[in-house]
Amino acid sequence: MPETRTHGPERSNGRATTPLAEYDHNGNCVGCGTHRNAPCRPACPFQTGVFDESTILRATVRRLAEHRVTDGQARRRVLRELGCVEWTVRRGQRHGGYHLRSAMVAAAVELVGETHATSLVERAREFLTDFLVVERGAAPQPMRALVVYLHGMTTDLQDISRSLYAAAARLDGHDFNAEDFGEVDS
Repeated sequence: MPETRTHGPERSNGRATTPLAEYDHNGNCVGCGTHRNAPCRPACPFQTGVFDESTILRATVRRLAEHRVTDGQARRRVLRELGCVEWTVRRGQRHGGYHLRSAMVAAAVELVGETHATSLVERAREFLTDFLVVERGAAPQPMRALVVYLHGMTTDLQDISRSLYAAAARLDGHDFNAEDFGEVDS
């Protein structure tokens, strides 16, 4: 659990405390984008205690390594059961992938508490699904529910991280520059 600041009455996120700002691999706050050497903006979720889907998507990147699926055989079996017999592994991926939804849940629980995590994760997952379908091509309706899962199981850490940040940027109404994103430590 990240360190927290105590506040008076419980905020709208369902917690009596607001976690201290979290920083990404570039040293930027996942809530407002300010570099760690400068104070967060007044509207930053880590200042207001009100977290949205884009913050959850960015905070998920820090937790991906903890939600790594290491059993490649199990991954292949699941993909085969889904009818993805010919699915290719990208960039020499040797492990089973990442369980994106569980990483999103972990981020939300740490940031907003268990009470509000489920609905926030569901909205973030829906937006990520829509983003991936638009970016990667239309998915048949039965597969739509599995788009986020398949993305986590078949894509490497760098591409997943970029997708999460690109989706968050689109949700915030900003452009995403992949060149400025950098490399995420695995």
